[in-house]
Amino acid sequence: GGGAAVGVLLGGMITEWFSWRGTMLGTAALGVVLLVLVARAVPEQRNTDAVRQLDLLGVLSLTGGIVALVFGINEIEDHGWASARVVTGLTAAAALLALFLYDQARIARQPLVPLTVFRNRSVSAANLVAVCAWGALGTMFYFISMLFQAVLGYSPLETGAAYLPLALGIFTAARGVAGAVLRLGARPVLMTGLTLAALGMAWLAQAGPGTAYASGLFGPLLLLGLGEGMVLTATTTAATAGLPGHLAGLGSGLLNTTRQLGGAVGLVTLVSIATGLTNEAAARGEEFPQALMAGFSPAFLFSAAFLTVGLLVALAVPGRESGRSVPVASGRPAPAREPAPPVTAEARPRV
Repeated sequence: GGGAAVGVLLGGMITEWFSWRGTMLGTAALGVVLLVLVARAVPEQRNTDAVRQLDLLGVLSLTGGIVALVFGINEIEDHGWASARVVTGLTAAAALLALFLYDQARIARQPLVPLTVFRNRSVSAANLVAVCAWGALGTMFYFISMLFQAVLGYSPLETGAAYLPLALGIFTAARGVAGAVLRLGARPVLMTGLTLAALGMAWLAQAGPGTAYASGLFGPLLLLGLGEGMVLTATTTAATAGLPGHLAGLGSGLLNTTRQLGGAVGLVTLVSIATGLTNEAAARGEEFPQALMAGFSPAFLFSAAFLTVGLLVALAVPGRESGRSVPVASGRPAPAREPAPPVTAEARPRV
């Protein structure tokens, strides 16, 4: 979250002073630097007893299912719900995702996601919250950037600088609420963050071509930043709570996957809605900035609704004293215990 906000600022500077192509080259160079740093600084951790077998069927069915789902939703705006493209895409998504679940439960010796992990209520609730929250938070950079540049006429550099309250809020909240999560548990911090983010989205829905930055944009951006920072920290804690140490990586990876899934589905859904409403407004003869806001304002409100659904789901996150470890099958049977030796006469306690 914070990295994305800072990236928008740096991208605006590069685009303003050089070219938008420089943002692509800069991202590639940063990837090389990070690869070298990871290779040098991150210690190798390997479970020598684990079964090493790639769940290829799980990888292909999950990836194909998500791609088909996003494709089907994306085609609704142009072709309608009953079109062959949409029906085929959504049907394929349902079939592939069902195959993935069957593979995880019945076929895979070393499943990507042992389904028993969802017996942990904290893990299940945190991932559902992540899907809802990132359906909104994962799409906000697209709509806010379009608001700044296409509606308000900001330059790339001005757009990047305008994100500073968002970045500040994310960094401040993410660092500041860690102690509160330990003291109070993830649930109250998560609910507070979702509430702040929903209020920020609803406030942004009131923006328009004449909105001043200080009075109409600084406040909602700061609320969004604070909310996202709190949600980031609290969901990460809840998604790994009660898991055995060797499955902490699974819990973290699963959370990142559900965030990406929520962002992908949320973006394609909200862009379809916004595009349809913008086209209708343009057909009525509205000016371009007003026509855009006819689509963007409902998109911000739908984002607030996603966050509100996440707020309701967050009620299922266990309290601070409720996080108990739940046994999770890892795909490899536990070694059999040796029988205890018999108690000899010499070993019996004397009275």
